[in-house]
Amino acid sequence: MNLDRKVLGYFHKFACLTLACLCLFLVQSQRAIGQVDEGSITGTVQDSSGAVVAGAHVTLVNKDVGLSLET
Repeated sequence: MNLDRKVLGYFHKFACLTLACLCLFLVQSQRAIGQVDEGSITGTVQDSSGAVVAGAHVTLVNKDVGLSLET
């Protein structure tokens, strides 16, 4: 009977440690979810003489993920 209590005590400590580690992992993962890939690019398209090009077509390409945005 005494051995069963020791085993139960070890199991209880192990379960508490496991729960604490799980909670710590979940708290840390919330910070990773909060990261957002968002930004903007602004500028003016000019020709070689410095004049603004009206109606210019601009394409942004991310070669790492194969994403392109056109404006």
